[in-house]
Amino acid sequence: MEGATEKMTLKKKSAFIIILGLLLLASNVVPKNMAVNIQINRQNIAKAVGVNVAVTTTTLADFVGAIIGKEIEPIINPGTCPAHYDSEPGDIALVQDADIVFCHGFEGQWLDDLLTSVNKSSAKYPLGPLVAGAPWGVPANAIKYIEVITAKLNNTYAGLASQFNTNLQTYTNQINAKALELQELAQNYSLLHKKAVVMIHQFGFTSFLGLDVVANWSKSDELMSVQEVAALITEAAEAQAEIVISNLQSGTNVGEEIANDLGIPHAILTNFPQNDPEAANYLSMLEYNLEQIRQAFSATGNSANSALGLFVGLTSIIIIAPYFLHQEKRNKQKKH
Repeated sequence: MEGATEKMTLKKKSAFIIILGLLLLASNVVPKNMAVNIQINRQNIAKAVGVNVAVTTTTLADFVGAIIGKEIEPIINPGTCPAHYDSEPGDIALVQDADIVFCHGFEGQWLDDLLTSVNKSSAKYPLGPLVAGAPWGVPANAIKYIEVITAKLNNTYAGLASQFNTNLQTYTNQINAKALELQELAQNYSLLHKKAVVMIHQFGFTSFLGLDVVANWSKSDELMSVQEVAALITEAAEAQAEIVISNLQSGTNVGEEIANDLGIPHAILTNFPQNDPEAANYLSMLEYNLEQIRQAFSATGNSANSALGLFVGLTSIIIIAPYFLHQEKRNKQKKH
């Protein structure tokens, strides 16, 4: 009876040790945050009184909408590159009454064909491809875009110029405030001078945050050759890159391949708002993009913590358990 009791006690202690090790392991497992891509709902949005304009993208919808004080439905969904969009029958309703069709300037033939079909070619107003050669992902550059937009609106709807100019000042202040906030956050997140490999369309924003771009690529996924990707990986490795940053609308496979090959984090940013609930407009898109970089580094840290938890948990089972078994054996020998 005494031997059976000792055996039961030994089993309980061994079970306790195993459970303890598993708890140490589980405490370090952190679920990944998954960004959810959504498509905007196409709907009829009331036009501003006396203002009939159309826009191609969600970025321009946000910029123009902030100046005229009304929401505008864009032609293109946020997950699609404007240069590769295929026009749909429903797009006609968005442009047929427009006095101005704001576009980036790199949309391609589909936009010209659409406007020609409703005799609105003269309404096309390209803002670029880039205003002053600058991407809108950088807050200071976005202000240049809205200034050009406001000037065009003032010229077309002179009677509303005062309202437009007031909204321009308000929106400019909001963008400047967000820029300062983001740079402070980037510093708090210890992102300054982190070495990054970046898709060219996110070069400006990445540099704005204070990261050092040590390598970049300019082609979308389908245009990158195997040799070009291999050369980029070599360049990134030699520069000791710490993160890869892709642009959603250009594809994410190249960035993923580089990150996997080098064993470094991969962040996917967007140039157009509304691709995610956390990026509902331009200002929140900027914050969303910063958060993707922070989460990418954090996920790497969590992986390291999980590995440490696994090591500690298994070590507790392998090393501590034999100790208790040895103690039990000694106690039995003393009794006999």
